[in-house]
Amino acid sequence: MLKDTSSKKAFRNEIVSLSDKEHNAKISRQSSLLKLDPFIDEQGLIRVGRRLENSTLPFEVKHPIVLTRSSQVTDLIIDAKRWQIFPKIEWSHPCPLNTV
Repeated sequence: MLKDTSSKKAFRNEIVSLSDKEHNAKISRQSSLLKLDPFIDEQGLIRVGRRLENSTLPFEVKHPIVLTRSSQVTDLIIDAKRWQIFPKIEWSHPCPLNTV
């Protein structure tokens, strides 16, 4: 598994807030992650909360990992997924997947 240190830097305040169980693990209203209702999983990754909560889909699908917009790890993950989904297309520009 790849470690994305850029997410830890970019979302440092959110990680601190979400890790604070004594204060109900809430993030600032100014955070770009607020609408995602984020939480930290057992591996220390920030995931989207409440998304498809009642679905029978796997945990990883219901609660995707939050990635930073500009990081080498994010680029590698997007490229790998792009090649998996569209193996025969020649890409000359970045794939338009959603990142924060």
